[in-house]
Amino acid sequence: MCVFKPITTVMDNKKITCALAQRGIGIENAGHVKLCNLSTHIFQDERGTPYRVDQTNLKDIWKNNVTRREINESLDKGQRHENCQLCWDAEDSGVKSIRQVMNEKYPEVFDTLPEQPSIVNMKPGNVCNFGCRFCSAEDSNQLYEIDYELRTNKETTYDQYLQRYKSYKDSFKKDSEFWGVMNDWSQHIEHYALYGGEPFVNKPLFDMLDSNYHNGHSKNQDLYVSTNTSVWSEKYIEILKSFKSVSIGMSIDGTGAHFEYIRHPGKWEKIKDNINKFVHLRDTRDNISLKVAATCNPFNVYYLDELCDYFSSVGVDVDIHLIQVPQYYDARILPRQVRDAIIAKHSHREDLQNVVNFLSSEMPDREKHLKDFVYMTKGTDNMRNEKFTDVFPEYSKLLQDSGINI
Repeated sequence: MCVFKPITTVMDNKKITCALAQRGIGIENAGHVKLCNLSTHIFQDERGTPYRVDQTNLKDIWKNNVTRREINESLDKGQRHENCQLCWDAEDSGVKSIRQVMNEKYPEVFDTLPEQPSIVNMKPGNVCNFGCRFCSAEDSNQLYEIDYELRTNKETTYDQYLQRYKSYKDSFKKDSEFWGVMNDWSQHIEHYALYGGEPFVNKPLFDMLDSNYHNGHSKNQDLYVSTNTSVWSEKYIEILKSFKSVSIGMSIDGTGAHFEYIRHPGKWEKIKDNINKFVHLRDTRDNISLKVAATCNPFNVYYLDELCDYFSSVGVDVDIHLIQVPQYYDARILPRQVRDAIIAKHSHREDLQNVVNFLSSEMPDREKHLKDFVYMTKGTDNMRNEKFTDVFPEYSKLLQDSGINI
């Protein structure tokens, strides 16, 4: 039996359409599979056992999992399945959800047989060249030591700890069966969204894109790539140029020393150089668009106006995503006095109104999560020989005045 149940919120008994539910697939870092990157339920077999691409052929997972079938049956009945809660939350707040965006962009998927996915969200492993402050070892192999030292009870050895990430390697190694399936499916894939780790240091991923380029499929495909902007590869850029459309999301959360602290061990001068290259690429190619995909977190929330001003000066829009998981990197952990000061600093900014509104709300167990944030920050500072107060002096003073010493 399947171990989860759909919720029964009904929308006028009308069928709820979702291109992602019909023809989407989301590949997770550990090799698990979902409908999309916003889904909460991992594909399972009839016994409730989660599938993984290093254990089961991806084609069999697509055809035989009960999760996808159950979610689609609920949507067909007009029921809001709990798997899709992030979309329901967006729609209820008046924000266009990913479901609605994809329905508008790919209406033709409802007229095709679901023999394979045509919309693919991929996080193929956790290979990365950065160990960002708010990421986890699930997202970056550069965080293994910090995760082991600060987030485990050390009842196992470090080598034993690393075994939990074996599937992250095995699922996406160069000779993995997974890449063969992706190549088999490529002709009928209309949209890729690529995340990390860091896509630009993932050679098997770009080998797949290169294959699409040489077999002529890329000219009919839309592509989104999330990158930390640390790598500029002429070879990889030529591959990107071949796609029907390319949207590049630069994951940058601060400038100068702020960037280097948050996205260790990145160097801001190199990032600035690559930003200019990506801007030039956008300006000279009609099929390429560019944006900054920033996060709002307790490290950078005080300085988000500076981030937006910098990218305004180079002509790139900034999307700010509000971190809520893990909870100790949710900016609402900050005391009311600190949040009020940040709200006052940003209140006149139209581009930061979502941040202002977010900081005005409350979260459960705020003080507990704040203690966890302080613990993780001090511990990471110690391991990296860095110091929060040196990098964020004005912000540190505000925190100290509220009794928070980092």
